[in-house]
Amino acid sequence: MYPVYPEFYRRIERFFTSDQPGYAMARSVLEDRCPGTAWVDHPQQPTTALVALDHRFLITGQGVNPKFLAAVVNRLRRDQRLHLVWTDTLKRRQKPPTDWTTTIERREFRDRDRAVTHAVTPSGSDRVCKITADLAPRCQWTHEMERIFGGLRRFFVHGLGFCLVRGDTIVAEAYGAFWGGSQVEIAVVTDHRYRRQGLGHRISTELIQACEAMGFETYWSCDRRNHASTQLAARLGYRSAETYHLFEYPALRPARAVLTPSA
Repeated sequence: MYPVYPEFYRRIERFFTSDQPGYAMARSVLEDRCPGTAWVDHPQQPTTALVALDHRFLITGQGVNPKFLAAVVNRLRRDQRLHLVWTDTLKRRQKPPTDWTTTIERREFRDRDRAVTHAVTPSGSDRVCKITADLAPRCQWTHEMERIFGGLRRFFVHGLGFCLVRGDTIVAEAYGAFWGGSQVEIAVVTDHRYRRQGLGHRISTELIQACEAMGFETYWSCDRRNHASTQLAARLGYRSAETYHLFEYPALRPARAVLTPSA
């Protein structure tokens, strides 16, 4: 296995297809939007590639072989746990590397019918705001975006987010989390005190329209058992869904504890 230097990332884009789960995640690394590492099976004539995001996800390219995959998985989980994206295509052909502890079944929704989108019309004191440096500290998923993009400054450059503000409270947030190859994976969160009011739909619509105006197709992913998220995907117009799995691998060596002097 061989790590790929960023200046060669464009050469391995061909191993990742636009219809595979996690596509925008992989391309977000190859396009330098999110921090991560790429690996190939041969330094001069690679036949496949893997992309690892720094926040613990691993995406496989076409034609990945078990030995190469197992070597990269073991390398990456030396000091941290890892989530391997495992598509149905891979599932039919081979088994994931051993020693995983948990598997999560997920669904990825695509092929959105743009005719179902309606303009966002805030009511009362509600207002839709782009997430900026002054609003980010008050948002629920600020730390998640900081982790995905490798810092909030990078999020403001490479990402996009909107929040729904009611009075002085941020009640819902929607983010373009992974961008690449004309696709973006979106995510939404609603304050638990304000759920079941359609706020997630309203703020997601704002984000989707902004992404589509920039020429990006959006897609949506969630755990298969998350019925609320599945229903929201349908309301937003996503017409097709593909099942995939996340295999979780624990760290081979637990992170060292930081010792602090006693008082």
